[in-house]
This record gives sequence, C-alpha cells and structure tokens, in this order.
Amino acid sequence: MRQYSADGIKVSWFGVDISSGLAQGTFIQITRTSPSWTMKPNGVGGIVRMYNPDRSGTADLQIDAESSVHQSLITLANSDDITRSIVGPMVVRDLSTQEVALLNRAFILSIPVLTKGTQSSVFSWSFGFETEIVQSFDFNANTVGT
Repeated sequence: MRQYSADGIKVSWFGVDISSGLAQGTFIQITRTSPSWTMKPNGVGGIVRMYNPDRSGTADLQIDAESSVHQSLITLANSDDITRSIVGPMVVRDLSTQEVALLNRAFILSIPVLTKGTQSSVFSWSFGFETEIVQSFDFNANTVGT
C-alpha cells in the first residue's frame, strides 16, 4: 500500500518555482496526447500493434490567484506572445514517491480566463509539452506496512 500527499509536489519551470503558488491539496494533471501504442486490424481477425512516436501532452496546474507565481506566469505568457520563445523544461518532483517527471519543451498554452471577485480564486494554468520522461528513484519511498 502507498500513501500520497498532494502537498508534497515540487514544480519548476523557466526559472520559476511554481510549488509555492500551487493551490493547497491539488494534484497536477499530466495527460499525454496519444497512447504509446495503437492497434490496427490485421485483416485475418487479429491486430497489429503500432508504435506511436507522439509523446506530447498537457500539464494542468491549479495556481492561487494571490500568489506571486500567478503574476510571474502572466508575465511569462505575455512575453511569450511577443517573443515566441518562452519554452523550457518543466520538472515535477513527487516527494512521496521520489518520482521525477521531466516535461521537455514546456510552454504556457494560454492565460486562463481571469475572473475578479471579492474572494481569492484558483486558476487552472495549462502547459503543453513535447515529450515526457517519468522516472522513480526509490521504488519503496512511500510503501506502508511492509
């Protein structure tokens, strides 16, 4: 059995430590665009396994509106609109599992819709990436009861 903590996640991208701006208790959702393998009928009742080289996807992060991270991301997104060059690796470290995800060539897809109100908000920031590499460095890091 394993235990996970949403608050034990460290994220950095383009010189910004995003961890301090993550909404408390939220998880980061990393979704690949395509599966690694697809299946095609082989014409005689079976299937052929086909390798898909596409390793791109999106990472969604919930950021507190009052955090300096939110303001930094707005600045970087605006800079990217002008320069078309704000692209770099995003590193996601899970302190519970000692797992590290490297999202290569990550970039902000767009600034979220910014709503204003009398209470603090949480905005979903979506990043695109070219490739993803996930590696665990301690296979028993969060094992309980063994």
